[in-house]
Amino acid sequence: MGTLLARLRAPEGGLAVAGAEDELRASVLEHLRNMCCTRRGSVRSRPDYGLPDISELVHSFPEAIGKIRDALLHTIETYEPRLKNVRVTHVPSGSIELMVRFEIRASLADAPGSAPVRFETQVTASRAIEVT
Repeated sequence: MGTLLARLRAPEGGLAVAGAEDELRASVLEHLRNMCCTRRGSVRSRPDYGLPDISELVHSFPEAIGKIRDALLHTIETYEPRLKNVRVTHVPSGSIELMVRFEIRASLADAPGSAPVRFETQVTASRAIEVT
């Protein structure tokens, strides 16, 4: 299941045209960015949507790494049905920068046989969450 626009383009459920897989990946990336920028509890109809406030977790490092990873996995598995077989892995940083990184690997549900997708999230020292 994709976005409404994607379903209108390909109502039979498959990817309709060449390049549609790239559009799907871009749409998923945009949704992941939105999810990661939404604080858990701020969506009244879906209180578990989004991520916990990183500012509250900073004081519990290194345990916070597991909490953030679990929150990312839960939110993606629950609210991004276009991804399946989701794995979220902490990527240790080799630099002195205060940054926490995670790699997200998954398969596109609407594109069987396509290469797995990979996204990277990073929580910066300013507690901003970026997804690429």
